[in-house]
Amino acid sequence: MDRNDPSVQSDMFSQWFARADKELKGDAHDRQNIHLGEDWQTKALGISTDAVSSLGELSTNEWSIGDDFREGDDGVLNRTLLEDLMTGLESPTVWVQKENSLNFLEEISLPHIQLHLRDQGGGLSEQLAQKLSQNHGVWSGSYSLTRDSIVTDSDRFPDNVWPALVLETAIGGRQSFSSSWSAISNMLDQHGRIILDRPFDLDFYRNASWNRALLYLAKETFGEQCLVIHQYVLDKDFEGIRQEDALIRSSVMALSSILSGAKLLRLCPTRWRNDDNFRRLARNIQLLLRHESNLNKWPDILAGSHTVDALVWDLIRVANTKPSLPNDK
Repeated sequence: MDRNDPSVQSDMFSQWFARADKELKGDAHDRQNIHLGEDWQTKALGISTDAVSSLGELSTNEWSIGDDFREGDDGVLNRTLLEDLMTGLESPTVWVQKENSLNFLEEISLPHIQLHLRDQGGGLSEQLAQKLSQNHGVWSGSYSLTRDSIVTDSDRFPDNVWPALVLETAIGGRQSFSSSWSAISNMLDQHGRIILDRPFDLDFYRNASWNRALLYLAKETFGEQCLVIHQYVLDKDFEGIRQEDALIRSSVMALSSILSGAKLLRLCPTRWRNDDNFRRLARNIQLLLRHESNLNKWPDILAGSHTVDALVWDLIRVANTKPSLPNDK
C-alpha cells in the first residue's frame, strides 16, 4: 500500500476516525486510563513524522468548563472534549467558569496537551494555565487577558504559554486594522510573542490580506514566529442558512485562512456545536485542506496575487502611518 497515494490517505482518515470513536466508547470511568503511543497519530494518518507538530494546530470546537461540565463518577472529562484532547487533531478553546475547573485535567495522561483558555474576567484561565505549566511540562496553549486581568510590564508567562489577544468583531476597514495592529504591537513589545484570535471575515481577499499584513508587520518589527493567528467563525454569519451551505462557507473561510498563514481554525458555529456530523465534517475540511491537499506545505502560496498584494501593502502603509495631530498643518 502506497501511503502517499491520496486515495489511500482518504481511506486512512476514515479508518482513523472510526478507530478513535471505537476506543472512546465504554464507561466514563475507564476513559482516563487510555494511553496512546507517541507515534499513534502519525501511523494512523499516514503523515510523516516531521508533520506531527502541525496536527495540534487544528480545531473546530469551543467548550465551556464549569457550569455545564459533567464530572461523572471519577471527575472525567465529557466524551467529546476528551476525544479532542486524545486525537491531537484539535486543540480546543475552553471557557473557564469556575475555580473547581482547575482540576479537570487530573484524570488525563497524554504525551501532549494543547488548550486555549478563556474566561469572562477574574483570571481563572490564568490560574489554570499556571497549573498546567506545573503539571504538564509538554503543555502548550494560550490564556485570555481580560478586562479584569490587565497586563502589566511585570507580568511573566511560562515559556510554553502564549498570552492571547481576542478580537470580537470582523471589521475590515483601514482604521480597524490600524487600531488592531496597535494593540498587537503593544502586547508583542511587552511579551515578545502572542496568539491573535480573530473572527473570520467573509471577504476571502480581505481576510487573507489582514493575516498576511499582520504576520509581515510582526516579523519585520519583532522577529520570526512571534505572532500566531487563530480564527473562529461568528455565529451571525451562519444564521438562516442550511447546514450544507454552512459547510461550503466554512470551506471558503478555511481556505482563505490556511493560505494566509492562520494556524488554528474553529469552524463550528454555536447552533451546530453539538451536532456530531457537522463537527466531523468541519474537522475533515481542515484535514483535507492542510494535509491531503498539501496546502500546509505552501504557506506563501498567495504571494504574487496582485489583488492580495495590493491589499496587504495598503494595510502595511496604513499601519506605518502616524496619525496626524489636531494642530498639524
